[in-house]
Amino acid sequence: MLMPRPLRIEYPNAFYHVMNRGKGRQMIFLDEKYYLDFLKTISEAHERFGAIIHCYCLMGNHYHLLIETPEANISRVMRHINGIYTQRYNRLSSTDGPLFRGRFKAILVDSEAYLLQLNRYIHKNPIIFDMPLEEYRWSSYMDYLNLRKPPKWLNKNKTLSLIGSISKYKKFIEGDVDEYLVKFYKKPKLERILGSDHFKEKILSEVQIYGRKREVEKINKERLSINQVIETTAKVFNVTICSIQNKQQGKRIKNFPRKFAMFLCQEHCGYKLIEIGRAFNIEDINTLSNVIYTARKEIKLGHYQEQYQEIKRISMW
Repeated sequence: MLMPRPLRIEYPNAFYHVMNRGKGRQMIFLDEKYYLDFLKTISEAHERFGAIIHCYCLMGNHYHLLIETPEANISRVMRHINGIYTQRYNRLSSTDGPLFRGRFKAILVDSEAYLLQLNRYIHKNPIIFDMPLEEYRWSSYMDYLNLRKPPKWLNKNKTLSLIGSISKYKKFIEGDVDEYLVKFYKKPKLERILGSDHFKEKILSEVQIYGRKREVEKINKERLSINQVIETTAKVFNVTICSIQNKQQGKRIKNFPRKFAMFLCQEHCGYKLIEIGRAFNIEDINTLSNVIYTARKEIKLGHYQEQYQEIKRISMW
């Protein structure tokens, strides 16, 4: 009899050490293009879900992320990162199928006690390459030392504020990893929470735990069908349903209502890209992802706000 998966612990402003590795320990980053695509996917997760990355390290066949989730949505954040990157990996390598060995590991972290120590643990992963850590391109350590311009989704200020200066931080990183952390991560079965007994008791007594079944039931109960989204969008923008369902011919035609409907299907209804692509007659998932990203950017810039608010009012989002 299969045991049910442990439920994710999610609450606003939670910190997680997230890890995953390639299926069968295969390489998940084959060259520079793959690393850059993964970082691009993180950037999208930041923009779409508000995820904040406090540090990261990409290591050939696995990755480490220290993530803060202001919106209590680690499952959605990682579903995007792992899912979209798998699509990009398969496109670059002309392969298909799953990339990762399975469900990502997300350890809930007591940031007040372990943020600084965990930052060192993650940044010291490339030490196996027998090279100075500050020369390794695919971690955030170079950003912490101001050796390059950091991405906007990386928050290094919280960690640096705990130690006072970059020079002190560099000296700290060069020291030994906390002995408790070494023992913690060497356990055959990793614990779900990194923190004191008091922290664990507090979290388990106060947070809301979301099971997959409950989340799916909630989405299915509340979300509109894709056809309803298309019909509502057509009504608000005063265009035909056909013009939203099907791509208009001609390079100069800007059909924002169509893009907008795709954005709504993902952002407010939680449909998968493959489901949206099928409804809007788009076979290339990467093209669809870019279209939705463009629509999301337009909304964030304040465009089409009148129509957006009207659709939200009609749909009761």
